[in-house]
Amino acid sequence: MTESASICSAGTSMAPVQETLVAGMLALTAYLREVRSVSGCENILEFTTSRLKSLIPAKVAGFYIPDDHGGGFSLATRLRPDEAEALNGLVNQAMESGLFGWALRRWRPTLLQSAESQANLMLAPLRTRKQVAGMFAATLNAHSASAWGAGSMVLATHLACAADALLTEKLTAQLQEQNSQLEDLVRQRTHELTRMLEQRQRFMRIAAHDLRNLLTVISGYAAVGLNGERRDLQHNVLDKILLASRQMQVMVDEFLALHLLERQGTGQAEVFELKPLVLQVVDQSVFTARAKNIAIGQELPSGCPKVRANLTHTHQIITNYLSNALKYSPPGTRVIVNVRPVNGSWRVEVQDQGPGVPLALRPQLFVEFAKVGNRPTGGETSTGLGLFIVKTLAEAQGSKVGAEFPPGGGSVFWLEAPAHEPMGI
Repeated sequence: MTESASICSAGTSMAPVQETLVAGMLALTAYLREVRSVSGCENILEFTTSRLKSLIPAKVAGFYIPDDHGGGFSLATRLRPDEAEALNGLVNQAMESGLFGWALRRWRPTLLQSAESQANLMLAPLRTRKQVAGMFAATLNAHSASAWGAGSMVLATHLACAADALLTEKLTAQLQEQNSQLEDLVRQRTHELTRMLEQRQRFMRIAAHDLRNLLTVISGYAAVGLNGERRDLQHNVLDKILLASRQMQVMVDEFLALHLLERQGTGQAEVFELKPLVLQVVDQSVFTARAKNIAIGQELPSGCPKVRANLTHTHQIITNYLSNALKYSPPGTRVIVNVRPVNGSWRVEVQDQGPGVPLALRPQLFVEFAKVGNRPTGGETSTGLGLFIVKTLAEAQGSKVGAEFPPGGGSVFWLEAPAHEPMGI
């Protein structure tokens, strides 16, 4: 289309007008009845195009739909390559001249006539409820263009109904998608609630069993201590009571930690120096190590590496590793705490000289309520929650955890926390 093109609105030159309108209303009734059985926006457009071509003397016709990114319109009807090229050429001219946008704002079809082309372009907006769904474009020859007036009203009503059908289809698809997302969310929440319920039931079984046993030990030794007269016997009894009470404290602490994770989630990440934290954990474990005649060695970098993680949870993870190493290591052995750089992170390793973990049980590490099968060397107890809590805390703060088992024996449990700055040794 050129700037000299004239815009001709639909007139009433088609004779007889009443017969055309009556036929159009009958066709519209049939269209409304049949379009309900068509699903999918693309199929609705194809069906509507076929019906409209039977109502108007169009040579080539198709729908132009807004692009997803909102930058323009593109042909959405399947046409032969030559037909698509011809129709696109006329529509692009209308877009460049601004006539396409002008026609899009009208409710009734618009006929664009040009002296430079044998074909005339008819544009009819596809809109309803103040929403533009697209544009119907068709080419008419000169004879057809002069006798299409009353048919434009029929065309407009068909397009309004087609836009309603498209909007209904889109809303239905959106509703189905939202229902699907809601069903997925319900399934997810149901699974989580089921898991939490099973976890609580396991917790009650373990708590009832293990805590009852420890209370029995405490009660029994307390009775012996009250009835005994030898001071050395009483001292031994008090040691047993102290050990049992500490084991109960460990169990309660781990159960409470798991409960807090469920209720509050994990803390925020922060930047802190890793080396002082490791030294603090080692210092807090010296008494336990000395009681079992186990030496704690350190291999730390000369600098002060900084990591981005949660300080409290990192402390808890390293404490768990070192506590387990002392728990399962025999007296007279050595535990090494090592800090070194690995692939943009700082790795904290706790290596012991204990029995390691049997090959068949290694996949169960870091799993809730899993136990490695080895017995603690000092009569300590284990809930099977420690490593599960470790993994949960590490994943929440963007860290990694794992375990390795050297051929010479022992275990190496490690934590990798993201480095905050370029690493230096």
